[in-house]
Order: sequence, then C-alpha cells, then structure tokens
Amino acid sequence: PFSWSFVMVYCLSVIVRNDHGPRRVMLAMAMGGITNVILDYIFVFPMQLGMWGAAAATVISSLVSLVILLLHFVKGRSRLRVTSIK
Repeated sequence: PFSWSFVMVYCLSVIVRNDHGPRRVMLAMAMGGITNVILDYIFVFPMQLGMWGAAAATVISSLVSLVILLLHFVKGRSRLRVTSIK
C-alpha cells in the first residue's frame, strides 16, 4: 500500500536534483537511510516486531525522504512551475 511513496521519492529526487537542489536530494536520501537503520534496530530488536517492524521502518524512512523532497517545492525554491496546457 505504500509503494507510491517509494516511486515518488525516486521521481522527485531526479526532479529536485535537476532543479538545482542536489544538496536537498543528498539530505533526503541520507536522512531516509539513517532513519531506516535506527528504526530497524528499534522495531526488530527491542520491540521484537520482526519482519513487520523492518517493513514499517522502511516505509517510515521513505516518507521521511518524501517530506524533505516536497519541502523543495513548498518553500518556493523550485524553479519549476505547474502550468496548464491550453
């Protein structure tokens, strides 16, 4: 059910990188990876959630990356604009 978040992260990372935001992409990927590692440990070992906990950690880390990438567009730093085709 959360596969859309992974697709959005991969697509937005290319768009943001080409929109003069390579540092933001690097930050998003690093924070997602670090979040995944930390939550994997917490969910799998102390909370003993097993595979479900690992999956939840992966989804949460993807959402963290997605939020960081979306901030590029929300904060107005984007040079790309959505327009209608007439």
